[in-house]
Amino acid sequence: MAATVKEYHDYLSMLDSEDPRIRTWLEKLGANTWAKVMSGPKRYNIMTSNCAESMNKVNVCAREYSVSKVVDFLRERMQQWFTERKEKAEKTSTILTRKCEKRLVALQAEATRMKVKPSCAYEFEVVDRRCTSFVVNLNTRSCTCGHFQLDHFVCAHAVAAIAIRPHLSCYTYISPYYTRDAWLATWSGIMHPIADRDSWSVPASTQNQRCKPPTCMKRPPGRPKKSRIPSIGEYRGSKRQRCSRCHVLGHNKKTCRNPIPINTH
Repeated sequence: MAATVKEYHDYLSMLDSEDPRIRTWLEKLGANTWAKVMSGPKRYNIMTSNCAESMNKVNVCAREYSVSKVVDFLRERMQQWFTERKEKAEKTSTILTRKCEKRLVALQAEATRMKVKPSCAYEFEVVDRRCTSFVVNLNTRSCTCGHFQLDHFVCAHAVAAIAIRPHLSCYTYISPYYTRDAWLATWSGIMHPIADRDSWSVPASTQNQRCKPPTCMKRPPGRPKKSRIPSIGEYRGSKRQRCSRCHVLGHNKKTCRNPIPINTH
């Protein structure tokens, strides 16, 4: 998750010392998939597919359902989520979301240990505890650490610079997407419940439509595939078996033919 070009090359050099083949593999994936500095200005700090993985996990129980039952299952799940998350957002009284407020408080504590040297009303040199200097520009909302402009959230250096200007607020330099209002707007929609089928008002044009079976080919013999398709760049290599008798990879205890040294002690 390199935030600067220097960090990007430092990480690659570190990986080269472990195994030179790693660089080739990462180059095939593309630097934008793992390096923040190469990912563009609207990536924020999201570099994983954890949200999709969470959906896969909670919906795994519906994998064997029919299509209509899967639709009902997903509707009920989304109806529950929208209600719970909207209520949680409504109970939040801070400007930012709860997680982001905690993040800002931690940054403010870190910023108190930094030295700020202003050069004008909007540009500052900030020196951290390691005596490393960073340049913060509040007009461009950027810092040489890279996190300010990439995450669209103040870094500790920006917080330190803002702190010496009493008329400025950190909230001004944080993206609206981190606010409680944006959180509430995300879950403001309504997933309407569905009554029993007898009470449905179905248009005549829909009633006269015939739902034809799929035109796909016959399913091939064998057990159908249930495991999900891995994402691009995701490694799903099979785990090699290790023998519990000789501790060598590639076979198990039952098929082991390797001699075992006798412990004479």
